[in-house]
Amino acid sequence: MGWRFWRNWRFWQNVNEIVTPDVYPQKQQKMRQQSPQRITIFSDDIERLTGKSARTAMRILQQIRQHYGKEKNEILTLAEFCEYTGLTEEEVRPFMSD
Repeated sequence: MGWRFWRNWRFWQNVNEIVTPDVYPQKQQKMRQQSPQRITIFSDDIERLTGKSARTAMRILQQIRQHYGKEKNEILTLAEFCEYTGLTEEEVRPFMSD
C-alpha cells in the first residue's frame, strides 16, 4: 500500500473528531412566507384553464375588456373574468401561476 492510502486512512480515522455538531450546525428550515393571492388574470392563466392557444387566450381577454369598457392597458381582475365566464374563483385559482 502506498503513502496516499495511509494519508487518507489517517484522515478518516479522525473525521469524528473534526466534524462535530458545533462545526456544521443543522440547517433550520425556514417557514415559507405565504404571498398574497393574485387578483389579476393573464392570458397564460386562461391558456392553462381552457387549453386554448396563446392567441385565443389573448382574444378572450380582449373580449372581456371590451365587455367591461376597459382600455387596452387596463388590468382585468379575477372577479371580472369569473363573472364574465360564469366560473367561480375556487375553480380558477388552481390554474393560476404564482
